[in-house]
Amino acid sequence: AALMTTVSPAMVGAAYAQSEETFTVSASRIIRDGFEAPTPTQVLASEDITAQAQPNIYSAVIQLPSLMGSQGTQNNTGGTGGGNNGLSSFSMRGLGSIRTLTLIDGQRIVPSNVMGIQDVSALPQLLIKRVEVVTGGASASWGSDAITGVVNFLTDTTFEGFKANVQSGISTYGDNGNVLVQMAAGTTFAGGKGHIALSAEYDFQDGVGIGDYGVGKGPGGRTWFTSTAQLRNSIAGTPAGQPQITVAANAQPFLQGRYGIITSGALQGTAFGAGGQTFQFNYGVGPNGLKGEPPPGRANNSTSEAINNCFSPWCIGGDTSGAFGGGITVISPLNRANIYSRVSYDVLPNLTVFGTVNFGQAITLNRSVRNIPIFGGYTIQCGNAPGGGNAFLNANGINQACIDKGITSFRFGTDNGAVDDGATVHTWRTQRRFVGGANGNFDLLDTNWTWNAYFEYGIVNSRIKVRTFLYPYFNAAVDAIAGPNGTIMCRSAAARAQGCVPYNVFGDVPVSQSTIDWLYGGKYGGTSQNTSLKEDAFAINLNGTPFSTWAGPVSVATGFEHRYERYTVVGDPVSTGGPGCSALNDPLLNCNTGSNWFNGNFFSGAGAYDVNEGFAEVLVPLLNDQQFGNVDLSLAGRHAQYSTAGSAN
Repeated sequence: AALMTTVSPAMVGAAYAQSEETFTVSASRIIRDGFEAPTPTQVLASEDITAQAQPNIYSAVIQLPSLMGSQGTQNNTGGTGGGNNGLSSFSMRGLGSIRTLTLIDGQRIVPSNVMGIQDVSALPQLLIKRVEVVTGGASASWGSDAITGVVNFLTDTTFEGFKANVQSGISTYGDNGNVLVQMAAGTTFAGGKGHIALSAEYDFQDGVGIGDYGVGKGPGGRTWFTSTAQLRNSIAGTPAGQPQITVAANAQPFLQGRYGIITSGALQGTAFGAGGQTFQFNYGVGPNGLKGEPPPGRANNSTSEAINNCFSPWCIGGDTSGAFGGGITVISPLNRANIYSRVSYDVLPNLTVFGTVNFGQAITLNRSVRNIPIFGGYTIQCGNAPGGGNAFLNANGINQACIDKGITSFRFGTDNGAVDDGATVHTWRTQRRFVGGANGNFDLLDTNWTWNAYFEYGIVNSRIKVRTFLYPYFNAAVDAIAGPNGTIMCRSAAARAQGCVPYNVFGDVPVSQSTIDWLYGGKYGGTSQNTSLKEDAFAINLNGTPFSTWAGPVSVATGFEHRYERYTVVGDPVSTGGPGCSALNDPLLNCNTGSNWFNGNFFSGAGAYDVNEGFAEVLVPLLNDQQFGNVDLSLAGRHAQYSTAGSAN
């Protein structure tokens, strides 16, 4: 319940600033004049949106401070398997897209991932008449997914004529080019009883790709990347009066080198560079300004990877040429299109039926890592190890050094910089949405009641495909030995039977295409996930003013809603350990639990739930005076019955 005084919203479109149009403000289900609402509501008119000339209406709406932290092409660009890549979804006050309800004409939109998040890229943006943003909780009126607020897109259901828009742009750095083409048309028929509107849109955004290794080497010559890291000491090890946590620029991870570094034992700090040659890694300093270095006298066979004065895994300064944090996609490219049509017909003077069809597609791509990082802890056989040390270590003298030090293995970290492709994530998402409904009015008990109802069926099909290393294949390729006639081959006979191609992971050396193909999964071709999400939604709402108080008519709204949500997810056999991952066919793979890929292991699953909800809302005028203004009491309640979670009020 809320005791409400009438105030102007923070942002009202110029075209509506003086409007007396009657409509349902999204903060409430009560029909009223203007923008009186019990919850703070901001309204963007089409003129406001057009003036911003953004390639996506999402980019225009998130200029509102309350929507900062929403999900777009600049968020989650380092993500692999969350299903968020390329989504344009709103998050009120940064509290999560799942807590902000997005609607079109007050109707549900089928979710675009299994978390229930809607993608606004598929909406008919040229026909948007206004956008209402409820910046406070509206669960009583709209449901439990409106915990933080509502974003409601209202279309121009009476548009007549033709309009089009073409725009293009490019960044100062010569990237992030975009092209947007939109058109819409509308007309009446059957003597004005019927109306039809059509719109189509295509948008291509090139995005901003990855930067190079090293500090200050962002994409396109940008210098913003400072390799900032958080160096965290233990509480017990923090000197009195000193901070436990230090945030520093020019940080570099000492457990991972661009082309490889030995991270433990007597050879710790030996790094690999051009042509596979070795050099002593420069660790820089710790937060106390003292030089970072392996502890003197560390045992030859020690597996400890600690560096004096530095806090795992970071030192400051020194050799930062392998700093890789600027190597993820900055802005994901987005290739999207949508088609929308709406037909309505006045069957009776007080009854209108309508139907809408909406098709949308979005395609995006991102790099979740610069290359494929191995953060220390990877064991390499060397010297007099049983079966021989790694054959690629003969050329740079490391095998002999292992023999001299009396060690047969060491721990190793690398970013696999010679294989210049990280985890590349391709995402395809297609939405189809069909709505049929009616609205009208009738007289009952000396009151004119208005009502509306709709049924929506929506389906989203998405596919995620990730090009990444197949971990067992990587292991087999790295563990190489000298074979007959001096050729280098994979140590494992089982791996050789599968076509294993050895990989020289030590230094900046040429890597053959056959080796790259093997590392990325050979015949399996990467990890993938296919998802189907479906939504059935029905709602009927009733509004009226059955009686009055001393201050004016009492408004009532009530309604019922039903939703049925379901999804199925199918992961690739190598991820899920399915029939295509039989150990009899490929003994290298873990076919019991999957998880064979470096990242993006997708598992299969399915789920469904339904919810029935009823709500009631009443607006009671308490004061309506020219001198003292208006005061209304707004009351709302909702009961929901979930098939999975039970009831909620």
